[in-house]
Amino acid sequence: LPEASEDLVGNKVRPPKRHSRATALSVLPDEAGWDLVQEVRMFHDRNVNNWPPHLNVIHPFVRKDSFLLAADLVAETLAAHTNFTLKMKLFYFKHHADCSTVMLIPDDESLAHIKTLQGLLRPVFPECGPAPKFMDYMPHMTLGQFPNEAAAKTFVALVQNKFKGFAFPVKSLYLIAKSQDAATAVDQLRVTIGLTPSGANLTTAIEEYASLRRAGVEADKSTTRSVLMERISFDLAAHGKAGNVTAINALYQEMKSNSLEMDTKLLNALMMAAIQALRPDLAVRYFEEMAVTRRRVTAPRPSDDASSPGSREMPRVDPNIACYTTLVKALGRVGDLQKATAVVERMSSAGPPPTIRVINALLEAAVQQGNLTAAQTLFSSLRGVRGEGFAQFLTPSSAAGVAIALQPSVVSFNIMINAYARAKLVDRAFKLLLEMRRANCTPNVITYTTLVKACVSAGQMDRAKSLLSDMDDLGIAPDCATYNAILKGLAAKLRWMEAGEMLEKMEISGVCPDVLSYSYVISACVRARKVQQAEKVLKQMQTMGILPNQYVYSTMMAGYGQRGLVDRAQTLIKLMQERKMRPNEFTMSALIEAYLKRGLAPLALEVFEKLQGQGFRIDVVLATQAMRAHAMKGDVPAALTALAKVRAVAKEGKAMGVVGPVVYNELIRELLVARKPEAALTAFQEMLSARVVPNHKTFVSLSQADRALAGMARVEFCLNVVGMAREAGHTPMGPLYVETLTAAVDAGELDLGMLLMQDAGAGGFAIGKQDRKSVKEVELRVINVHKASRQGQWDYRAAESRYESLGGRIGSG
Repeated sequence: LPEASEDLVGNKVRPPKRHSRATALSVLPDEAGWDLVQEVRMFHDRNVNNWPPHLNVIHPFVRKDSFLLAADLVAETLAAHTNFTLKMKLFYFKHHADCSTVMLIPDDESLAHIKTLQGLLRPVFPECGPAPKFMDYMPHMTLGQFPNEAAAKTFVALVQNKFKGFAFPVKSLYLIAKSQDAATAVDQLRVTIGLTPSGANLTTAIEEYASLRRAGVEADKSTTRSVLMERISFDLAAHGKAGNVTAINALYQEMKSNSLEMDTKLLNALMMAAIQALRPDLAVRYFEEMAVTRRRVTAPRPSDDASSPGSREMPRVDPNIACYTTLVKALGRVGDLQKATAVVERMSSAGPPPTIRVINALLEAAVQQGNLTAAQTLFSSLRGVRGEGFAQFLTPSSAAGVAIALQPSVVSFNIMINAYARAKLVDRAFKLLLEMRRANCTPNVITYTTLVKACVSAGQMDRAKSLLSDMDDLGIAPDCATYNAILKGLAAKLRWMEAGEMLEKMEISGVCPDVLSYSYVISACVRARKVQQAEKVLKQMQTMGILPNQYVYSTMMAGYGQRGLVDRAQTLIKLMQERKMRPNEFTMSALIEAYLKRGLAPLALEVFEKLQGQGFRIDVVLATQAMRAHAMKGDVPAALTALAKVRAVAKEGKAMGVVGPVVYNELIRELLVARKPEAALTAFQEMLSARVVPNHKTFVSLSQADRALAGMARVEFCLNVVGMAREAGHTPMGPLYVETLTAAVDAGELDLGMLLMQDAGAGGFAIGKQDRKSVKEVELRVINVHKASRQGQWDYRAAESRYESLGGRIGSG
C-alpha cells in the first residue's frame, strides 16, 4: 500500500485513490482481427462489454482529461518509429485451481517491438504503468476466463486452427478510457505511429469518388458517399480541435477541386472546424462561398481556385438552421455584430425562421463584443408572457394564422448572467436568477458557475463559496468548472490554504480535479511563497495520473527562482526534457532567476546565451536578467550595453520603448552590491536622462552605498544622488534621507547632520509613512550625539524629550 502523505497544513492523510486504472495506452486489432476476437469474447470474456479487444502497452495510464496532452507526447516520442506487424499465438495462464485465462500473446519478434515501444514511452510517463514487481508481465489480449486449467486447455485445442497465424499491422496506438456515460462505452483517441502524412488517404478517397462520378457511376446516394461524408466530417472535427487551419483549408480546396457535393451537415462541420481553430473569418467565408441565401446566390470570389476544365462547379447548399446558427456565432467571434443582426433580420423576413438557438447565438455575439446595451435590448424582446412583449423575431404564422413568439431558454438567461458577470454587475446577475425562476426556467450548473465567476471577478470570494451550499440545497451538483472558478479566485487572493481545502472538497464530493484545478492551487502556493506546499500538490497531481502541463512546470520554476533553489530548478528542467516538453521563456527565466538569487552570475549568463542560440524570444524580463548578471559580475560596460538592449527589446514590444524604474532599480542595486558606486551614479543619471521617474524602491537601491563606501566617500555619494535628483526636478525620498543622515553621523559630520534635518524640515525630502520609524531612530541618534553626557553615555530619555518638544520629528519642521 502507498505510504500516507501530508496535506497542505502538514496533517497525515490517506493518499488519494488513483483514477487512472480506467485508462490505458493500447494496441487494437484491425477489422478482421477485431471480429475474430470478439466472436470468442462474446461467450467467454466477462469484460467484453467493458473494454474492446486490446493489448496494453502502458496500463494504468493518465487520466482522460489529460488525453490530448498525452497524445501529443506519444506522437512526438514515436515520430521516428516505424510500423510493424503484430504476430500472436494462443496461451493460457493458471491463476489458481478455480480460474484460468486464455489469451493471445506476441511471438518473440513482436514482443521485442512492444518492449521497444514501452522503453520509449515509459520515461515520458514515469508515473504510469504497473508497479515495479509487475514490470515483467506479458502483454496480452484476453479471450476469456475458464473455471479450471483443464477447461482452458480444451478451449485452446478447439480454437487452435482459428487463431493460427493471427497477425495484424500496428500503425497506431490508442488511448482508451471507460466512459462515464455508460458502462459499456469506451472513449478512444488514436495516435498514428511514424511520419505518415495526415489526410493522404482521405484525399485519395475524394479523388476516386470524383472519378467514379465523372465516369457516370451513380454514387451520390450510395453508401460510398455516406461513408466519405462521415469521414470528412470526422477529420474536420479533429483538425478543428488541433487548430490545424492549413489542413481544414486543404480539405476544403480538395472538395472544391473535385466538385464534391456538399450538404448542410458537411457545411456546418466545415464552419465549426474553422471556429474551433480560432479562425471564425474562414467560417464566414465558407458560408458565403457555398451557401445559397434566400435572397440571392453569392458569387464566387475572384481569388478562388478555378475548377479544372471539363469539371462542373461545386454545387451550393441551401443552409438550414444549424448553418445559420454557426454563421451568427462566427460573425460574433469576428466582431461584426451589425452583420450578425442583419442575418437574423433577413431570416425573420425571408426564412428559415430563426429559432431560439439563433437568437442565443446573436445574444452571445453582443456579449462577446462587450455591447451590454445591445444584449439587454435583444433579451428584453424575449421576456414576458407568451404573445406579449415580443416585438422582434416572431416566427411566420402557422397554418392557423397564429404568430408564435420565441421564449427565452435557460441558455438565454445564462448568456445574460454572463454579460452582467463580465461587467462586474454582480447584483444584477443575481436579480436575473430570480427572474429566471419566475419564467419557469430551472437554473443549471452553468448558471451557478457563471454566478461564481461573477463573484470572483468582483472579489466577493465568500459569496462565491456560499453558492456551493445553494447548489447543494437545490440538488445541483457542482462540476469541475465550478470549483475551478473558485480556485482561480483563491489563487488570485493568495489564499493557498483555502485553495487546498477546496481541492480536497472536490475529491470528497466525487468531482475529479483536472490539470487546471491543480495549477490554480500550485499558483496560490507559489505566489504566497509556500514552495514546499506547492511541491506536495504537484506530487498529488502526478499520483492521480494527471500530467502537468507547461504552465504548471513554469509556475513551479517561478517558485524555485524566487527562493534561489537551483538544484530543484535544474531537476525540473531535466524532467520536462525527459517528457518531451520544451521549456519556454518563462521557465528559463525562472531558472536564470534562481542562479541570480544564489549569486551565480556566470551560470545565469551561460543559460541566457544558450537561449539566444536556440532562437528563444528575448523579452524585457530576460534582457533585464542578463543586465543584472553583468552588473553582478562587476562588468560595467557589459551591464550598460545590456541596458541599451533592454530598451531596444521594449521598443519592439508593447512597452513602445518605455522602460520603467524597475529595470534601473535592479541595475543600481546590483552595481552597488558589486562595489561599483561610480557606475551606479551613471545608471541613475541614465534613468533621469531617459525621463524615468524614480520611485521609492529607486532610493532604497541607492541607499545601499554602505556596501561599497565608508566615511566621507559614502557621504559624498549620497549628496551627489540628492543633487542629481533635485536637478532633474525630483524630491529625494525617505530612504535616501535616512542613508545620508546615517552616513554623516558615522563620518563624524554632526553639523552636516543638523543641516540635513533642517533641510528635511523645510520639505527637501519626501518622507512617507513607511519611513517614519527609521527616520525617528536616526534623528534620535543625531540628538543623542549633541546631548551626550560628560561620561560619554547616551541619554535617550533626554533625546526623546527634545524630539517631542520639536514637534515629533525634527525633519518635519
